[in-house]
Parts: sequence; C-alpha cells; structure tokens
Amino acid sequence: MINWKLISVHDEDEVVYDLTSISDEQIHIKETSNIQFLVTIDEQAFEILGQPHIVLADIPLELEFSHYAGTDRNFKTREELDSHSSRYFYNFFGESEVSLFFDKEDRVYYSQAINILARRDNAKLANEMLNYITKYLDDAVSICFSRSKLYIGYDDSKKFNFSRLDIINKAISYLTEAIPMFVREHKYTWKPELELSEQGQPTGPDSVHWVLTNLNIVSPASIDEANLIYNNRGYRLESLPKENIVKDKDVFENRVIHTFLHNIMHFLYEIKEQLSIRNSLDDEVVDQEYVRFDHTMRQYTQLALEHKANQIDNLILSVEKIKRIFSTKIPAKNQPGIQPKLTPYVLRHPHYRKIFGLIEQCYKAPAPTFEGANLLMGLKNLSIVYETASLLIIHEAIKQCFDCST
Repeated sequence: MINWKLISVHDEDEVVYDLTSISDEQIHIKETSNIQFLVTIDEQAFEILGQPHIVLADIPLELEFSHYAGTDRNFKTREELDSHSSRYFYNFFGESEVSLFFDKEDRVYYSQAINILARRDNAKLANEMLNYITKYLDDAVSICFSRSKLYIGYDDSKKFNFSRLDIINKAISYLTEAIPMFVREHKYTWKPELELSEQGQPTGPDSVHWVLTNLNIVSPASIDEANLIYNNRGYRLESLPKENIVKDKDVFENRVIHTFLHNIMHFLYEIKEQLSIRNSLDDEVVDQEYVRFDHTMRQYTQLALEHKANQIDNLILSVEKIKRIFSTKIPAKNQPGIQPKLTPYVLRHPHYRKIFGLIEQCYKAPAPTFEGANLLMGLKNLSIVYETASLLIIHEAIKQCFDCST
C-alpha cells in the first residue's frame, strides 16, 4: 500500500490533497503557500521499491523518515511546514508537475499536474518582462525559465527537446556546403548498358541476346541495305543494340543518403502537423490577490512553436533543394530501413564519413514530443525571467553606448 499526500497551508487555512487518487481536476496552489509532502508505504512495498523521493517538475525534493504507523513507514519533506523554506512555489508561476519516484524503480510511480497561482503583481511583472524578452529574442521561449534549465519533468523520456531537429539542421547545413564535393567525388560502380542506335553493333553477349529475343522485328534485306549479317544473309533492324560501360550510382552509400533525405522530409512534415496549440481563455482571476497564468504562458508557448515552425519551413526548402541535386547528379533508390554503415569507401572519404555520422546521430536522437500547452510545463521562476530581461537591457544599453550592432 502506498499513500501520497500534499498539505498546503495558506493564512492558517490547511488543505490536504490525496495525490494517489487519479482525478482530472487540477490542483491549484498559491505561490506563497507552505507545502509538505507525505508518503506512506507498507513494509512489503518498501522492500520492493526502496526509498521514496519527490520531484517538482525538474527539482528533486528529498524525503526523510518520519515515523512508523503499525507496519507502515511514513516519510515527509525535510522542511517544517511552518518554515519559509517550505514555500516550494514561491516566486513561481504557471503549470507544473509533481512526481513520485522510488530508488529501486526507474520510472515515475505517480504524477500530478499542479497550477501555481501567481500573485497579481508577480503575474503583471512576469508578463511585462516576457514581452520585453520576446521583443529582442525571436526564440525567447525556447529558453526555459526553470532553475535547472530542463523543459519538462524528471524523466528523460518526458523531456521536451529538439535534439533530432537540431541534428537534422546540422546535417542539412553540411550537405549544402559539401554538395560540390559529393558531385565531384561520389561512390559508383561500372555496369554494362545497352544503347539502341542506327550505328549499333551487337557483338557483346547482352546485345546478341537482345537481337535473338527480338527476332520478330528483324526483316530480310539486301546486302546493301542490311545492317546485320548472319550466316552470309542480310537482315535489317531500325535500331541496333550497342554495349556501353556506364557508371552505376545506385549503390549502398548513396542509398543511405537518399533514404535519409526522404525520411527527414517525412519527419519534418509530421512535426508541422503537430505544431498546434489550442487557444484558451484569458488568465483566470482566482481572487483579488492571485491569478492563474495559463493564458499568458500559452501565448509564449505559441511564439516558441511558431519560431520552430519557421525553422522547419526553411529546413523543408533546403531538403527539397538537396534532393533535386542528388536525384540529378547522384541518382539512387530509397531503401526503407537502411542504416549507415562505415564501409571501406566511407572510411576513405571524409565527406561521406561526416554525413554518415550525422545520419546515425539523427536516427538515434529522441524525436520532439509536443504536448500543446504543456510544452513549457515546469517551474517558471520569476527571478530567472528577471535575470534574462536584465541581461538583455544591459546588452541593448552597451550597443547604444558604443554604437555597435552586435
């Protein structure tokens, strides 16, 4: 048996939330509330799971053993409930997530969304600073205003990141620069190819086989008009086959690159479809002192995603251009499931070795996960927003003072 509770005290009003029970109703906590977490676990579960600990978005909280209640162990957060240090959400705002972990488990055991109600003055100040930051930084909200700089959660599987997108950007930038090298020096093999022309000469095995399999278009002709002599008799064909040796660029190394370009194009279009966030109502006034900050944060989330959408549009254009060049200069087939492998040719040629390394990184990187308004879910810290805004103000002042553009 495991019980998990949150005790919130504000102005001597105490509220106990049972975090174990699953509920769609979100918990609202005022930023100045004193908080204590309690975890009760029976002896059998403790032997299996180990010591519990709490994570607020990306900030771990240690629990200490409190007392036994029969055979149950009781744990609580270290800070006393009436102490200022138990105000875990002080100067924070927006939606967050609290999770319960155990030492012997590598997954989230329980999690619960919490909406931190900001003081009206803090909400107003945060809004003004975010407006200023966004004015000077196109990708301002990709900066996470959290103390530990993680986007979402404690578990890596839930962490919001653009790792694969960043690697795709690097790969496309490299291919754009290295296209002349690939066009000049690329992998190919030699293969025979039949060419039909009036000046053809079927002397090779493939061309002779072609004539023998197309006797229906062979017609008798005089020696003067004949272009094919067999057993001292003249025959005529409108076109005769001729064997040439040509370059075959449809090889493993080039297929890897063509397949990669095809895959990332599909991936980029999928991301574009996912970049949508529902509009919500204005920030809800809870009382005269506290407000929900959902709407304001969603606005900045939208800005972040719009910036990424612009980046993706530019990437799509670059990929289409590279695909056209490769299809024309180095044609090869797409081969689903093909993986980059360091062949002797790749090892000897730095431009192939470089792009194969980026392709491998891309396939192994986690893909972005979009959760709408939860994109920036985490403990948004007013002091971090203030520091960022202050740095930008100083930066702009230096630019004006020294009359420089960067």
